[in-house]
Amino acid sequence: MKTKKVSLPYNWTLVIHKSYSLYTSQDDKNKFAVLDHENEAVVTFSIENDTFETHSNTFDFKQKINIKKQVIEIIHEPEEWD
Repeated sequence: MKTKKVSLPYNWTLVIHKSYSLYTSQDDKNKFAVLDHENEAVVTFSIENDTFETHSNTFDFKQKINIKKQVIEIIHEPEEWD
């Protein structure tokens, strides 16, 4: 899976599939949405200094979180498309 890394507030790092996009809430710089290639939400979440919280996600969503290193990996792979 080809990925990209995105720096987030509080020294968190997000690792997502290269085809995914990350959007930040206009009202709260600590709330985010990860969208797939069809602009459908894969996950919405927020972070604080030592907290990661999901608010909604797709049914088969997969993630890996390393609290010590402050790394969030979205290991959910997109569906194949033409």
